[in-house]
Amino acid sequence: FNGTVVRFYNCFHPNEKIENIKVYREWNNIDLIIECDNRLCVVENKIFSDLNGVDGNQLKDYEDKIKTAIRDQKSPFLDKTPKSYILLTPNHNNIKINDGVWEIRKYNEIYDFLKKQEDYKDNLEIQDFIKSLEPHTHEDYNFSVMQKRFVRAIKQLE
Repeated sequence: FNGTVVRFYNCFHPNEKIENIKVYREWNNIDLIIECDNRLCVVENKIFSDLNGVDGNQLKDYEDKIKTAIRDQKSPFLDKTPKSYILLTPNHNNIKINDGVWEIRKYNEIYDFLKKQEDYKDNLEIQDFIKSLEPHTHEDYNFSVMQKRFVRAIKQLE
């Protein structure tokens, strides 16, 4: 898993080659925190939901949690600096942010990356993941799902 994350990170940050990482999942309700060298990459995944929070400041709350935990030395990633904040979202999700901190990455970027990895061709878990990711790479997810179900129903009638 970590090797895949390293390759994926290097794919989007070609001038910042990394080799050693630690991945934290669901730390303080933040989906992924990737620690590499002296920096952090924070990833929030929004597959079926929009940004939450009473005042719509969910992403700002995550930034504050990390900065406070680092400052108060109450995190597993002490002395690290948040380098990038990524909002991962399906292509059909229309989330827009313009805060200058979070960058939106779409599922098709992960999908395209994994499809190009030759050493994953025989890995059934990765292939299943790629299949499950594929419908979310379309701008019109509902149409894609409906079309697949329609074709499947026709084949069953044959």
